Amino acid sequence: MHFITGGSFAGKRNWALNFYQLTKKSDCLQLFNFYSEDTKLADADQWKKPIMMLEGLEYLIKQKLDAMEMEEVLRHFRQLFQEFIHWEKQGEHRQVIIIGSDITKGIVPMEKRDREWRDAVGWVYQEAVRNAVRADIIWYGINETLKQGKEGM
Repeated sequence: MHFITGGSFAGKRNWALNFYQLTKKSDCLQLFNFYSEDTKLADADQWKKPIMMLEGLEYLIKQKLDAMEMEEVLRHFRQLFQEFIHWEKQGEHRQVIIIGSDITKGIVPMEKRDREWRDAVGWVYQEAVRNAVRADIIWYGINETLKQGKEGM
């Protein structure tokens, strides 16, 4: 699992596509874009392509936070990341790429629900980095590797 974060519109997706030598229309890529409210993550048995990219993790977290309590959200993502890792190990050349904008910096939101969303994003991203083989932060299209394990790539 590869986790990529950075600011909004900082070049995260383009960096990931270049890093993996892909285009958005690559035959081996299944893209889930959670910036669209109607996007749902398919169950693991429907992941047919070897590379799965989830973009907009912060909005998937918001979807879940709108439907669940904070502890349930955190449990959900812990389990989801384990499912991703298991799925990767079930086939050769499988890769999960998770992209999420960092909304945890800057001014603390005034609205309680927005503060909870920001907190949930921070906690889920920590969990993502713990579980990822590789983690990068992207600013202005340039990466800084935060973590790089021995598996993957």
